[in-house]
Amino acid sequence: MPTGGNWFAAYAAGVGLLLTGLAAPVPAAETVEGSGFSVGARVQSLDWQIKQKHSQQSSTGTSSSDEVSSSAASAGVILQWRRQRFFLGGSLSAASFVFNGASYPRADGDTTTNSDGNTIVGHSELDIVAGYNFWRPLAFYINSKVLQDNWADGYFLRYMGLGAGASYHHTYSTDWSLFATGGLMPIAVEDSNGIHGRGAGAGVEVSAVYAVNPRNLLSLGMKTQLLRTRLDANETQQHQQINGLLLRYYHVF
Repeated sequence: MPTGGNWFAAYAAGVGLLLTGLAAPVPAAETVEGSGFSVGARVQSLDWQIKQKHSQQSSTGTSSSDEVSSSAASAGVILQWRRQRFFLGGSLSAASFVFNGASYPRADGDTTTNSDGNTIVGHSELDIVAGYNFWRPLAFYINSKVLQDNWADGYFLRYMGLGAGASYHHTYSTDWSLFATGGLMPIAVEDSNGIHGRGAGAGVEVSAVYAVNPRNLLSLGMKTQLLRTRLDANETQQHQQINGLLLRYYHVF
C-alpha cells in the first residue's frame, strides 16, 4: 500500500490530455517501483465553441462562416495499470450538447435543426495511453484517440489521431499535489458520407490532487483543448475549443 508522499511519487504516470476531454491523469496504484491497478470516474463542466469557415464565396465576395457554442456536463470512467515505471491506461466519456437556435456546422453542409430550432449533438471520446515515468516527477506518453459527434438522423463526424505528450507533478505535502499535462496530436477526420479531412489538436490541463486516504484520491482541475481541421472535399476549415472544469475520483487496488 502506498504511504505518505508515495501517493504522488508516480502521479505523472497519469494519462494526460491532448484533445477534447482526453484521458484524465490517473494515480499510480503503487510507487514508481511498484505495480498495480486503479479505476476512476470523472464529471466535467464543458464549454464548447466551434468556428467554421467555408471556401465558397458569399454574395458580398467574402468567404462565409459559422460560429456556434454550447455547454454541457460530461461523465466518464478511467482505468490504469502500471508495472514499475511503465503505465497503460484508458478513458471513455460522453456528453450531449444542445446548440440553441443554431445548427452545429456539419461537414455535409446540412443545417437542419429540430422542430424547436435547436440541434442536439452527442459527443463521445475514447483514449488509450501508454507511457513511461523517466523521473519521479516527469513522464512521457503516446495517446491513441477516437472522438465522435453524432446526430439524431444517423450522421456522424469522427476524429482519430495518435499523439504524444508529457505530464509533471509537484508534491506539496502527504495530502496535496499539483499535476500538469499537455500534448499535441495530428488528426484524421471522416464523416458518415465518406468526406475526409485532416488537422491537429493540442491541450493543457492543471489539477490539484488530494489524497483522502492511501486508497482514494480526488482531483479538481481546469483544461483548455484546441482542434483545427480542414476538409479535403470543400476546403472547409473548422476551429474548435473546449474549456472545462473537471472533478475526478480514483480508487487504488
